[in-house]
Order: sequence, then C-alpha cells, then structure tokens
Amino acid sequence: MSWRESVGCDVTPQEERVANDTVAAHGLDLLHTTSRKRRISTSVEGPLQITNVKKYVCTFGFQIVASLTVMSNFDIFRRRFKGDVVSPEDSGYAQVINRYAALKVGRITAVAFPKDPKDVSFAIGYAQAVDLQIVHHGGGHSANVAGASFEERGILVIDLTRYLNNVWVDAKKKLVYAQGGANWRSVDCSSTPHALAAVAGNVSEVEIGGLIKASGYGWLSGAHGSVANNLVQVTVVTGGGDLMVSNELEHHDLFQSIREGLPGLGVVTEFVMKLHPQGRKVFAGRVLFGIDTCEKISAFLGVWWPTASTQEGMTVGLNRTASGQTVIVCFVFYNGSETDGRQVYKDLFDIGPISDWATEIPYEQLNGMTNTTSMQCFFTKRLRTKPPSEIFFNAGFCSQFATVVSRTSHEVVLTQHYIPGKTNGTRPSFMPHHHSRESVLLLVHWRENTSKEEQAKEIARALESL
Repeated sequence: MSWRESVGCDVTPQEERVANDTVAAHGLDLLHTTSRKRRISTSVEGPLQITNVKKYVCTFGFQIVASLTVMSNFDIFRRRFKGDVVSPEDSGYAQVINRYAALKVGRITAVAFPKDPKDVSFAIGYAQAVDLQIVHHGGGHSANVAGASFEERGILVIDLTRYLNNVWVDAKKKLVYAQGGANWRSVDCSSTPHALAAVAGNVSEVEIGGLIKASGYGWLSGAHGSVANNLVQVTVVTGGGDLMVSNELEHHDLFQSIREGLPGLGVVTEFVMKLHPQGRKVFAGRVLFGIDTCEKISAFLGVWWPTASTQEGMTVGLNRTASGQTVIVCFVFYNGSETDGRQVYKDLFDIGPISDWATEIPYEQLNGMTNTTSMQCFFTKRLRTKPPSEIFFNAGFCSQFATVVSRTSHEVVLTQHYIPGKTNGTRPSFMPHHHSRESVLLLVHWRENTSKEEQAKEIARALESL
C-alpha cells in the first residue's frame, strides 16, 4: 500500500519520500502496512491513521501528517479500545501493576482491560504492530510477567479480570461457563448452590487456564480425573486475532493443545467445564506436627495410601514458617462428615499433632484454605526424589531441611500431594503421587515486592542436593 493509494489525492514522488522518511525516523511504518499491521486497520473498522492523512494531507502537508501519525498511534488504540487502558503516564498505573509479579514490571508499557473478545483481538493486533510482548492475565493471583522472555521489548498485559470475570451454571447439563478472567473461587461459589462442583485446584485464587496448562488436579480428581479431563469447550482469541470456538468436534487440534498446556495458542475468553454432584459439607484442614514425628507419619502413609478411597486425599510437607519454625504440615481431606473423616485418619491424629485445625466446612471454602500461602512473589520447582517413605520423611532429611532453610528469610515449603484413585489425565503423568519420581514440589515465597528469585534458586539447589 503506497501513500498515494492510501490518501486518495495527488502526491508527488518527492512528497511521498519526505513522508516516508519522517515516519521512519520515528521508528514507525504505519501507512506502509505489513500483513500484521493491516489486521489492526481491519479490527478498528477502517484505518484511522489513513483517514487522518486523507483529511489533512492536502491542507497541511506531509510533515504535519507524519507528526500526527506518530502522536496518534497509542491514542488510536486507547480511543478505539472499549475497555480500559492504563499506561505509565496514568495516575493509577503503579497501583495496577503492583498486582503482577514484580520481576519485570519496569517493562510493562501498558495494561489493557478488555470488555469483550473483540477488544482482546484488537489488543493482540496492536501489540504485534508496535512490537510488544503479550502477557495474558486471567483470574489468578498474578500475571506471568516474570515468565516473559528476556528480550528488551516492552510488555502489553491483557488483563481479563476487570470485565471478563463472570461465571454461570447450567445445572441441567451439569456444565459451568467461566470467562477467562474468573478464578476458581467464582466457579466454586457459583456451582455449590446447585449441589454441583467442578474439579478445581487447592488454591482458589489461581486462574482457570493456568491450572489447565499445569496439568492441574485437585481434591475431586480421585473421583473425576484432572482439570483438563473435565474441560468441554474453550473460546479462544488466537495470535492472529481470530475468535474460535474449540471443542472435541470443532477445531479439535486447538482444543487438545490447550488441554495439554501448549503455550502461545492465544487468549481463552471462556471455559466450559463439567460439573459433578457434590455434598454441601466436607472435612478438611491443616494438622501440624513436630519434625520429630516424621518417621511415624511416614509409617502412617505407608499403611493408608495403598487402600485410600477416592473420597480421601492429603498433602504432606515440610514448612519453614515466617516465624522461623520448621514443622510437618498435613492437610487432610475427606469428602464427607467430620465424624467419618476423623475415623479415616484416626492413626494420624493418634500420633499427636502440635495443632489441629481440621473441621467440617462448606465445600466452597475448601479450595481457599491454602490461599494464605499464595504470595505475590514466589519460585516453584519440582524435585526428583525417591518415594517419600525412603527419604522425604526421615529424621536425617528433616534435620538437614531445617538447617538449610534457617539461613534465609524466605518462607519455604516442600510438599507432596496424595490423591488416590482415578489418574486418567490428559498427560500420562498428570497427577504426581506417592510413587512418582517428580512428586515433591518446592515453593519459596517472599512478601516484599522485590526480586529475590536468585536467592530462592539457591535454596532450591541446596535442598535438591539433599
């Protein structure tokens, strides 16, 4: 596309060269559009920058037109975007980006809060045109800004949480429809009034897509499989700006790729998931033990795990708390009454806990009980281990863990999930369990909004060496 064709009026070759040179000097090529940039013109229902040229070129000349184009590039995006756009010049910018992981916030050029999928498509097109990296933020506790590549390009965060965060339930079909900005708390609270529940993770602040990508599972996975197995349909804005509905019958390859957690497929604006009958109350909570009981707990796991039913589940871990104390934390779950749950875990309680917070609770509170450990800044790593009965819970290892973590101000958690029963995940090893070689999860948290990732990695390496 040439200037002469775009403007629709007489332009001499010399005037065209001057215009091109002026635009190029500002690092732009808005009117000589590439295929990617032409997509933006389509998405805003007509190339606004070319309309401006057509209006002013014959009166004011190309120098002013080029200046107008340079100034209006971001303004065009903001004006045509139906949602909110926050940039560093805005007073609320610092507050907005504070919710994201802090490692690369200096590179966030703008945060876009779309109101609908067309807004998402427009934002993707704009980012491609001006060479920004795209980071998507769904309903989780932080955007994956830290996961952006190490290039020096700026970042456009597409944040779905402000407007695309609704959840609705079709109780007859046992389906839940959740927009991309919703989190699992919204899903749980919407489903339980119908005596239904989705398979969700054990942290309700996590976004839906993030848990699917991570081959996530939860307390109901023993009976119903992984989160990805319960995904029925997604609506996706692809990297090309196209809106696609994907399921087992339509665009199956895209649907399967999303279930398998492949990156770079686009922004999911709606998830449709199966729901399952669920009682209103469950028995769950933390039970803390001193590290001197580790071998007794290991013995309990060796007896309980082989015969545990799909209504049961535990996480067991070593935790260096913010106060500096090292404890063993057992989070117990039973999908039933407290009376029955305490009977199931009687041998564990008989060991003698330091504290016992397990109780009967409404189901919708279950997946929020570990949210307090989900801080803004964290580092996670899966460690290769032998089965925990051989190494994880013995006096020597617990003592060495306490020594390593005593040298840091970070909160450190080394934990393992025990979810019995159904393990038919999308991936063969979707559900780490007692005999998995990669079943121990290390989490290192810190509260300050600063980068302490290198120190966290040092802790991980020291614990892995044990």
